[in-house]
Amino acid sequence: MKLNVWILVLSVVCAATLTGPATWSEVLFYASFDGTRDAQAVGEGKATLIEGGGALTADGFGIRGAALRSGDEVGYLEFSAAGNILPEEGTIEVWLKPEDWSSDDGYYHQYIDVIGEGNIRFQKRADTVNVFWVKAPKVPPPGHFDDKYPGITMRGYACQQIKDKWRQFFLIWRVGEPLRYYRGGPEGKGVHDSSNPAEPPAPPPGKLTAIRIGDFGGAEGRQAHTLIDEVYIYDRALTFEEAWWANVHAKDRQPGTDIPTTFAEPTAKVVPDPANKTLVVEIDSGDRSGDFAGQAHLK
Repeated sequence: MKLNVWILVLSVVCAATLTGPATWSEVLFYASFDGTRDAQAVGEGKATLIEGGGALTADGFGIRGAALRSGDEVGYLEFSAAGNILPEEGTIEVWLKPEDWSSDDGYYHQYIDVIGEGNIRFQKRADTVNVFWVKAPKVPPPGHFDDKYPGITMRGYACQQIKDKWRQFFLIWRVGEPLRYYRGGPEGKGVHDSSNPAEPPAPPPGKLTAIRIGDFGGAEGRQAHTLIDEVYIYDRALTFEEAWWANVHAKDRQPGTDIPTTFAEPTAKVVPDPANKTLVVEIDSGDRSGDFAGQAHLK
């Protein structure tokens, strides 16, 4: 009996990695908002409720349960930064879903604001652009995206946030290197690299004291609310490949755990192909540095 087996090398869309080897350590901070506003954290995980502290809603991302509902008249959260974020490098991973607004609403929305001597911030401006910046101590905040001066670096990209649709964001910094900004969707098909390597390198933000999470900073008259879920803060700048894995496995990873060190190892599995009355061996080469696609036919 002759059995046809098709070997498929799965396509992997890739991009250049960050400078230097990745070293896996731990997640410093994780907020799932499943039944509590408090976080799983290396430092203090107790949440301080600001202007009400938001609310927990059952409409969480994927199968994760609840999410934080934040915005006007419901408030947001603040956590200690000590032990929960490193100023010299790190990654913030977060899922956001506008509940009752879209990117062209004409208002500011601050989602992540790490304050202290300097500042790390992620927000939507009134003109629909999302902005991620790292600012050194004693440097004024920019008045416009085009403002460029020593002590601050930022990355802006068209918001593309749509009412009632989840989006994932990776905010990545390492002092002395350009910021990295990746975006993903709930389909689990990987992330888009929206970085600009030509931007100035990130300055040292100095001592950081508090992490604010929610939807705040809007002007008078704004009535907007956002769902926030699955907030991770890593102790390192993730590579593109790690962020890709985190998006693909957003719904099946062990909550609150780091990206496995084996995520890039080759894997293979045999699956039936009833239409062709054969078996298919699906192989992932584990190599995330290029686009590998093709077929081999064995008899």
